[in-house]
Amino acid sequence: LSDCSRSPSREACNAAQAVADSILEIIQGPCTLNQEKFALNTELIEIMNRMLRAQPTGDVDEEEDEGLKCCLLEIFEGLTEGQGKSGGKGSVVFERILSVIDLDVLQVLIMSARTDDDEGDEMSDIQTEGLVLLQMFCDYNPALRSEITLPKRIMSAMGTSVQSVEVVWNGKLQRRFFPVHEISEHIAEATRQKLVSEIDRTSQDAKLQDFLVWAHDVYAECEHQEWLSSVDIGNNLTLASIFSRTNQEAVTWLSFFCAFTINVVFLVTYTHTDDWKADLQMRVAADADDSMFGSQYLNTAKLPQEASAACRSSKDVKDGCTVFTPAEDAVLILNVFNILFSAFVLGLYIIVRCPVKFRKLTEHGVSKNWAIFYTVTDQMTLYYACYTILAIISMVYDDVFHPLLLLDIIVKDSTTRAVIDAVVIPIKQLAATLLLTLFVIYIFSMILFKNFAAQFASPDSMEDCETLWRCFLASLNYGMRLSGGIGDIMSHTLDERLMLDLMYFLIVLVILLNIVFGIIIDTFSDLRTQKLDRLNDTTERCFICGMDRFTFDSASNEPQAFRHHLKNDHYMWNYLNFIFFIWQQDRDDDDGLELYVRKLIEKNDIMWLPKGRAMCLTAGNDDDAEESIEVQLARVEKDIFEHMNVQNAQHMQFLTKNEHAVDAVKSGTDELLRLIHLQNSRNGNSPAMNREASMRKVNEQRASALGITPSSSPKNGRPSSRGGTSRPSSTK
Repeated sequence: LSDCSRSPSREACNAAQAVADSILEIIQGPCTLNQEKFALNTELIEIMNRMLRAQPTGDVDEEEDEGLKCCLLEIFEGLTEGQGKSGGKGSVVFERILSVIDLDVLQVLIMSARTDDDEGDEMSDIQTEGLVLLQMFCDYNPALRSEITLPKRIMSAMGTSVQSVEVVWNGKLQRRFFPVHEISEHIAEATRQKLVSEIDRTSQDAKLQDFLVWAHDVYAECEHQEWLSSVDIGNNLTLASIFSRTNQEAVTWLSFFCAFTINVVFLVTYTHTDDWKADLQMRVAADADDSMFGSQYLNTAKLPQEASAACRSSKDVKDGCTVFTPAEDAVLILNVFNILFSAFVLGLYIIVRCPVKFRKLTEHGVSKNWAIFYTVTDQMTLYYACYTILAIISMVYDDVFHPLLLLDIIVKDSTTRAVIDAVVIPIKQLAATLLLTLFVIYIFSMILFKNFAAQFASPDSMEDCETLWRCFLASLNYGMRLSGGIGDIMSHTLDERLMLDLMYFLIVLVILLNIVFGIIIDTFSDLRTQKLDRLNDTTERCFICGMDRFTFDSASNEPQAFRHHLKNDHYMWNYLNFIFFIWQQDRDDDDGLELYVRKLIEKNDIMWLPKGRAMCLTAGNDDDAEESIEVQLARVEKDIFEHMNVQNAQHMQFLTKNEHAVDAVKSGTDELLRLIHLQNSRNGNSPAMNREASMRKVNEQRASALGITPSSSPKNGRPSSRGGTSRPSSTK
């Protein structure tokens, strides 16, 4: 590498590139011994510093020279990988590099490809790597920040183009700087808000694990937006400039405001025609003494829908119309815009969201046909389709459907959605209570029908209890709505119906209805409490480490310590960008920490996230390199669990082998016994005689081995009167 630096040429540049790549592979991991060997026992740092300062000359290609310098910067990063202040002591590798490298060279390298005229251009790879290395040096020695003289636009890029996260690696909490990949620019603000509002916050572990799940979904959405950005439609426009998540959210609100404006116009200007009013007055005068006045009034108000629709075709009010509005032209224009906006929202959702869901389903092993079916029948897809159809019906058929479009606020606002959830969540309890209420009302209806049907004596209610069904409907309708129950529409009495009216009032109106209201109110209160807890967790606790505001404000003398921690140390979007950076980077280019994080993300493991830890709380502490008890216990528990799984697998394998061996021995024994039994049957010996002969032979062999001459047994096979067999003269 030194020879290549002293003889600049294109061939030397290519050779130096190969050597630099080899050195980078050797020190990454990190391999601490190789890091110290190259940094302390060789002149590698001086050689790389000289090569960074040199300008391309001769036949050296500028792009190849820039690639070589970018690799040299990565070697500096590899030398410092895993190095840092530990136990209050500095790193000899860091100190060695800082004593040799010239920060001015880094600053010139960063500014070399950027001038005042190209401020809007993207930063090159060498500039990004230079900023990463510069921030690593400043993080190790904050006093170096005073020596930096970069322009403001480049200093601002140190927080946007280059970001940092804190990672738990090898039991130590380390800060990792990384360049932000351009795919992160496609994260829509609506997606950020949805992630913050819908992520699982039941516990810190659940929140971080759900964050990794959300990262996959957001990444798929960003990849789709990146593809849309690559499709040029002319005039410097791409599909992403039109079909984006941001535009989708904006157009949905425009559609809602159109529907809201239409209904406001209806509310202010809608009126019945003069012919309708005159006809009504004539009927009221003619039927003033008729007992059926109420139903004739209702029938009068219901004129044909065709006539009502014809009123909207012209400014002039036609014969037979019931209602009209003088702002008909404005309503028509708003209707057209409402349909266009709603159709555009549906198209945006199909183009922006549906492909992402289809891809997610196919990646999880769902067949294409079922993936298409699930995508088409998605809840939000069907909702926007129904909204568009309803907007068309409202304009073409009847204005009565327009107020239904205002219910779109339930989808857009979480507070109004909580009102619906207060009824939907306890639906089982509400259904059971309402069923009990119907049964109780039916019991009262039966009593009224059998005993008090004649007391519905007013002209408006004399037919309400002619049948049990009508009596039940009257009890359900009037009894639930009137303040005093069903007794309010019956004849007044204080005698025979006293207990019945009181029981209906107390059981139905006081107890059962209030139980229904109580269930709904309690659920809404719980939802409100959960919303406040979620808001408190969002604003008063760090998303990554889970520690609250008081912990950081009390541990620091600086004001707004908690806000500084959220913005600079544990900014959740920096962690999302870091995950995207790892996924966009080739696996072969990972260093030790990046490969460690990649493997944990693939297993949905959160051990690399600093839960309950922060570098700003352990700065200057000699024990900052030590693992917390919680992390140690978690790692030991994980190791024990994995060891137990291995032992159980080996034990089951051993048992399986033993079972096979026992089965083989058993089958062999059975076969041997079968053959012995067959041989005995051929020789005419019974099994009992055979066993006795075998036992006698075995006893004789044992006695012979011990030097004992066994005596013959009595002929009858019984022992002598002295008991047992005679013993030999010898001792043994």
